[in-house]
Amino acid sequence: MRSVWKRSIGKAEDWTGSPGLGAPSILSETKTDDLTGDRIHPPPEDKVLEMIVKKAVSVCTRLTAEFNDFSDSSCSEVVSVAFDMASIGRVNVDMIAPAAFNKVREIFVVSDKMLIQSINQDLVGGVSKGKSGSFFFFTPDQKFVLKTLKASELLVLQQSLLKDYVDYVLKYPNTLLPRFYACFVISFKFITYRFFLSNNVFDTKLSIHEIYDLKGSLVGRSTLSSSTEKEAQGAALKDQEFRDRKRRLCFQKTLLLIFKLQLQSDILFLQDHGLMDYSLLVGIHSSSGEIKDSTSSSRSPSITFESVNESIRRLKKFRKERKKLKESELGRKLIQETPEGVSVFQRDVGGLKARKPEGAELNEIYFIGIIDIFQRYSIQKTLETAIKSLTHDKKQISSIDVVEYAARFLEFIESIVQ
Repeated sequence: MRSVWKRSIGKAEDWTGSPGLGAPSILSETKTDDLTGDRIHPPPEDKVLEMIVKKAVSVCTRLTAEFNDFSDSSCSEVVSVAFDMASIGRVNVDMIAPAAFNKVREIFVVSDKMLIQSINQDLVGGVSKGKSGSFFFFTPDQKFVLKTLKASELLVLQQSLLKDYVDYVLKYPNTLLPRFYACFVISFKFITYRFFLSNNVFDTKLSIHEIYDLKGSLVGRSTLSSSTEKEAQGAALKDQEFRDRKRRLCFQKTLLLIFKLQLQSDILFLQDHGLMDYSLLVGIHSSSGEIKDSTSSSRSPSITFESVNESIRRLKKFRKERKKLKESELGRKLIQETPEGVSVFQRDVGGLKARKPEGAELNEIYFIGIIDIFQRYSIQKTLETAIKSLTHDKKQISSIDVVEYAARFLEFIESIVQ
């Protein structure tokens, strides 16, 4: 990891000019992640962290225009800047691989102006309801999300993933993987936060009536059974609820082919980089404003040892055939009709209209993307597999090795689309 240059910017900014803000204070209580040992700091009071993050993103975005020469070596660059804020003092920001993330923003047509305009509004944020305990900010226009990273996740991104990731999204702009636009580390008052800035899967003005976080696992994969009704409100539902409600995602025939091919390609990319525990995030908008349980008589998806092994074989076969795929096989004409920077899965108000195979529209719009892609099959995950497999079917627990996870994930997702 090498640092290019350092720069100090601006003078101290006056916090007291912000209505109702007052002097910020930093919480001193910290927690420790049970698995990694990382110290987890709670967010500072009085929206202080939001103000610091907005300032950091604005400063870094303006400066990254100087880093347009993307190369393999640029993925290891760290650019340090600093600025002062009254009542906070010196804030240090390390921009991770600015040239690499500039390239990603270029691929997806995200201008500096667009990014700064979105960030310089009142952000919406909070602590994740998931197990990670991370916290995040959404821009009010729904375009971007800022989320904290663990130190181990940052290492995966920069040292193992970033170079291949940039090449991959350049080759496959319709990828379901997250679109990472920036990554930086903020340090102040002896506290360090690591953030990535990415697209929001739910980038739409439409209401999202139902949200699912799907992994293809059933053990511990229920929001309603593990939460009170109040806690479950607004939280993503999981595999068990999706199965209980007999939900299905309905695609037009050509788009179904494109989706399956892209899903296999994305899963292979994650498998090749030793990653697991990712999810397919699904948001559903209903034009009627109400989503009812499916009345379909089709059986719920069933993941078996044989079906997972078959998916492993199919992924191996697809790996050999992927290089031979012609543009026409990926529905290139349909993709070319999609605006630049917009995925074929975002063509309808930021999502994809549900349709019957022949193309007749249904009353739902889907918003889909793969999230949480930084988890390796670590020693802790190996132990988790061993312990849970004593009392549960190994094929149904979340933590399994990379190859089996990829195959099971593919098997489950393909079983819920039609």
